[in-house]
Amino acid sequence: MHEWRGVLQDLNEIGVVVGETTPFYALFLAKRPAKVGEYVVVEHDEGPVLAMVEYSVSGNPFIPSDVKDINAVEKTVMLVGTNREYLKGKARLLSRLKDLVEYGKPNPLKTPPRAGSRVYEASEEILRRVFAPDSSLLSGDEIAYIGERTQAGYVRIGVLANHPNVPVYVKVDSIVARHIAILAVTGAGKSNTVSILADRMAGGLGGTVLIFDIHGEYAGSGIGGSKRNVIEPKLNPEYLTFAELKTLAKIKPEAVRQERVLRLAFNAAKLFVATRKSIDLIDRMIAVLDVIYKLSTNKQSKSVTENTILKKICDSIGGIGYSESDKEELTRSISYMKGMDSDLIFAVMNKLEELRVEYGSVINPAAPYRLESVIKPGYVNIVDLAEIDERGSDVVVSFFLRRLLQERKKYVSSGGREGYPSPVLVVLEEAHILIPKDEETFTKAAASRIAREGRKFGVGLCLVSQRPKGVDENALSQTNNKVILKIVEPHDKYYVQRASEQLSDELLELLPSLNVGEAVLLGEMTILPALVKVDEHPRKVVGRDIKIALEWQKISKREREIIKEIEELLKMQEG
Repeated sequence: MHEWRGVLQDLNEIGVVVGETTPFYALFLAKRPAKVGEYVVVEHDEGPVLAMVEYSVSGNPFIPSDVKDINAVEKTVMLVGTNREYLKGKARLLSRLKDLVEYGKPNPLKTPPRAGSRVYEASEEILRRVFAPDSSLLSGDEIAYIGERTQAGYVRIGVLANHPNVPVYVKVDSIVARHIAILAVTGAGKSNTVSILADRMAGGLGGTVLIFDIHGEYAGSGIGGSKRNVIEPKLNPEYLTFAELKTLAKIKPEAVRQERVLRLAFNAAKLFVATRKSIDLIDRMIAVLDVIYKLSTNKQSKSVTENTILKKICDSIGGIGYSESDKEELTRSISYMKGMDSDLIFAVMNKLEELRVEYGSVINPAAPYRLESVIKPGYVNIVDLAEIDERGSDVVVSFFLRRLLQERKKYVSSGGREGYPSPVLVVLEEAHILIPKDEETFTKAAASRIAREGRKFGVGLCLVSQRPKGVDENALSQTNNKVILKIVEPHDKYYVQRASEQLSDELLELLPSLNVGEAVLLGEMTILPALVKVDEHPRKVVGRDIKIALEWQKISKREREIIKEIEELLKMQEG
């Protein structure tokens, strides 16, 4: 302990502890204004303690808050000057310094510091050792490293906002195992933060990241560099659930009769076997309904046997058949549909035709089922959903999530002989759309399962949203790690606080004043709560606002140039 007490001799004293203290907080009188988010070292009987300033205030005992005469204030300032001003700070006591530096983990205090204990500025050397845990001293330029003791992976996210020469590294193992949320208003730096983390996980650690790109921002950027894989969303309808197909067909919940027809056609089509790959599930469903519809408009349809109907279905598109073992079940489904209203059958057939038109770019019988041929291990994989509506995006995302968890379970249970070989961080942009608070979606169900089970199989979630209050609270609370950039809306702030154990009232009030790219880091990924400036992505940064006025000026300039060219041509013709 003695060697750590000696550390204080080299630090700059900035204040002294006053009033009552607790093992968690201490007030101190300061010699200079304390910066919110800066780190200080506090004397303690157990050894020096690292603390974070969460509140800073200045005042003058001769100018109380209830004074009502501005002239009196001015006279007081003239007589007393600034000599009687006081500066106070409130620091959250985080851990003994020894435990942070030597063991790479915080050790909260059990006893409070004494009144009169000195408070010091934390040196850059100390902070570098704290925020690059489990490593020898780094230069700070490394984008990633493997911990010397734990063998955990770390990536650089940025620098301390109040100590810009101190790089901050976050623990990737904790991000994937315990999930993460990146929350902020539009334009505060969410996309840049995702880009930094994804790039450095793949480029620095060989990690696999899967980004569902709702607006096409990442697909059109330089994220990933040579380790970037843009994925066109393609789904083989054979592997869709009935509920997913029903959603794509836009069958409303109250349309129970349409749902019944669709289910019967779905079940029947599943039993027909296509001998050509180009004939998919939807083709077979339409073929079934088309034959039934034509019969239902024929007065002699009741005399047509189920065997004849089965033959007509097989002949209608060619290349399909059925197994004798499935004939009884097929006959039963056909028998049910025979007695249904022709308009009802026609309506469902139309729904399937519309599905084919609207989601033709997504529904593809040739789409690969093997995940490894789509999601490249060790790459930043980007699923471009820009051309798909919310309904289609929900089905695509849930399909990938479901398959990914299945394949990772298979990999773990088989000892690596089969299944998807790499742990994956899945980034869900626009989480308030895909995992909404007051609505059930396929993605919400799949993500909830990953939130519960993903840790055991190496599948992590990253929820990204500019509307935190719109995200399902249960899903948000299961993201142990948070990157919280600027948030202004009060309901969003308090919603985030309810889902974040470490977000104090003081840090909460700081959120509206954060600059672009500044963020509060919370959770197991960081050794301590930190206020950081996130590094800017070196390639094209996604999510930036368009320069509106410049765009207008470009158009106006081009119009003037065209008019000038026309006038010159007219002059030449006249000449």
